[in-house]
Amino acid sequence: MIVSLKHPLLDYYLLNLKHSNNSYNHHWLLEQISNIVSILVTKDMNLCEPFPNDLPQAGMRLNEVLVFSVFPSGLTIANKFICLFPNSKIGYIGYQANKNGGKELEETVCLIPDNVEGLKTFLVDYSILSGETIRNAIARLQFEYVEEISVVTLFATFEGLENIRSEFPTASIYLCSVEEEHNIPKIDFINLKRI
Repeated sequence: MIVSLKHPLLDYYLLNLKHSNNSYNHHWLLEQISNIVSILVTKDMNLCEPFPNDLPQAGMRLNEVLVFSVFPSGLTIANKFICLFPNSKIGYIGYQANKNGGKELEETVCLIPDNVEGLKTFLVDYSILSGETIRNAIARLQFEYVEEISVVTLFATFEGLENIRSEFPTASIYLCSVEEEHNIPKIDFINLKRI
């Protein structure tokens, strides 16, 4: 299932993000988009029991989930999911291109918390280009007995989506925009200023 996320503010912020020419503005827009995306993706989830009285949060909470971020590009989006799910578990995975020039990716970091079996999982990344990073991350999560995986991304290419769907046809993919690779805004992590 591929779900295209829609909201007037989301469309407005995405358009501005695509034309952003400085890292400060880019990061502010990314924060706003991530807020909206996290709410749209989880809008059908049920509330469970109230927070215990000894926690600073008040009211009802959503069920425990695993937020699994592709490192470093998914961190801002993951942070917004964690704000919605303060009782969530968080994990990270990172890849780099194979040093021998092959198409395979090499895993550079993988932090998966204990006891994730059976948790609803949000696998978040800024963009899907070839789809290889997400394919590898899904396979890694399934190795850890995580079954209910929803991929959340802002931008994706048709090729990347097809690549993921070819191996994981039942994976839910939530996205904001399908783009040509050259139209996907780049993130400059070195110069990205925190607000």
